[in-house]
Amino acid sequence: MRMKKFLAAILSIAMILSVVSISAFAATTLQLTASRTEVVAGDTFTIALPMNEDNTTKVAAADFTISYDKDAFTYTGIQSDFDSGIIGNGATDPGKIYCALDSVMGVKTTGNLAVISFTVNGNVTGGAKEFTATVNHISDENGDKIVDSYTVAPVSVTVKAPEKLSTPSVTIAEADKKATWAAVDNAKTYNVVLKKGDAELYNKNITATEFDFSKYVTETATYHVTVTANQNGSLYLASDAGQAEQKFVVA
Repeated sequence: MRMKKFLAAILSIAMILSVVSISAFAATTLQLTASRTEVVAGDTFTIALPMNEDNTTKVAAADFTISYDKDAFTYTGIQSDFDSGIIGNGATDPGKIYCALDSVMGVKTTGNLAVISFTVNGNVTGGAKEFTATVNHISDENGDKIVDSYTVAPVSVTVKAPEKLSTPSVTIAEADKKATWAAVDNAKTYNVVLKKGDAELYNKNITATEFDFSKYVTETATYHVTVTANQNGSLYLASDAGQAEQKFVVA
C-alpha cells in the first residue's frame, strides 16, 4: 500500500513539473505582428513585438534586434508601451534595428516592447518579405532575466503591385431614367458623371450602385452616364469608366 502511495506521489509530482515546464516553454515564445500583411510602394505600416498576454512579471528592461529587408523597406521610427519616453537606442545598421529598452516609469506585464514604423520603397520587387527578431534578454525590476531565452516567430508582409478595379457595367432603364451597375469588389465609391450632349449636368462620388437622373431629363436629348469605381486603399487603382447612354424624348 505504501509503495502504491509513493508511486502515486511521484506521478503527481511529475505531472505538476510537466505542466510547469509546458507553461514556462510557452512563455518563451513570442510572435512578431504586422499592422498590414499586404502593401504597395509608398505605403506605411508597423511591425510590433508584444509580450505574451499571460506574462505575470513586470518588464523593466529588454535588449533585442529586429531584422528586415533593407531593399524593400525604410525604417522611419520606433516606440514602446513599456517606456515613458522612447526606446533608448534606435540606431540602425542596414537591415537591422538594435533596441535597448530601459523602462523606469513604465514597467508593466503586457504590451508591445516595440512598435516600429516602415515605409515601402518605391523600387521594391514584389513578394513576401520576412521580419525576424532575436532577443538577448527581457528583464524584471531587479534586473533578472524573466526567462533564459526567447524564440520569436517571424511575420511576413507581401509587397504587391496595385490592381486596377473592374470596370462597372452600366445599364440605363428607359422607363424610369435610372442608371444601375453591379457592385465592384474593393470599390469605396463610384464617380458618376451625367452629360446631356456635351453639357455636364452631374459629377459626384456616391456609394450607391444606382443613379436616378430623371429630374435632369428636361428636354429631348441623348443623356450619357459614365461610372468609375474608386479604390478603397492603396492596393488598388481606380477602374476604367463604364458608360451607357440613352436618348429620351420629352414632349
